[in-house]
Amino acid sequence: MARVNSDTSMELTKLDFPEPVEPATSRCGILARLAEMKSPSMSLPSPITNG
Repeated sequence: MARVNSDTSMELTKLDFPEPVEPATSRCGILARLAEMKSPSMSLPSPITNG
């Protein structure tokens, strides 16, 4: 097994992250779209009372 020198080791440990990008969704109009969204109509459980 061959030894790896420290320079090569440090080079291998560098992470290759992509450049930051803008969010996929535009912020323009997001509040208007959220206002249009409504909760689904469904019945919620109610407590059972005995007596």
